[in-house]
Amino acid sequence: MFCIKFVLDNKKVTIVSVYRSPTGDYELFLENLSYVLQCCCDDSDHVFICDDLNIDYLSESSYKQHLLDLLDCFDLKVATSKPSRVFSNIRGKTSISQIDYIITSSNIQPYSEDVIETHFSDHRAI
Repeated sequence: MFCIKFVLDNKKVTIVSVYRSPTGDYELFLENLSYVLQCCCDDSDHVFICDDLNIDYLSESSYKQHLLDLLDCFDLKVATSKPSRVFSNIRGKTSISQIDYIITSSNIQPYSEDVIETHFSDHRAI
């Protein structure tokens, strides 16, 4: 996890970059993320979290629900809604998921989103 803070137009802005390994300890990840949010975000006017969490937002899971509960504690919301990973295996079966996120303070609006095919990764850029 990486965090930068700066002031823009008299507003305190925090940008956090997060990666969670798909095989990592999920409870430890949530604990660390909670700590980072407490340290980095509590005194900010605007928060942007850019991350590859390897938690599919398009499907229901306890991992997703725990993440949303944590974000709610900090008044944060998932600002992306489009699939960020489209993968076809050697048999031609395609899987679509949203495992990359932009998360923002709830007070940030309006915004627009798009995903861009990069052609060098199985993830799309948000």
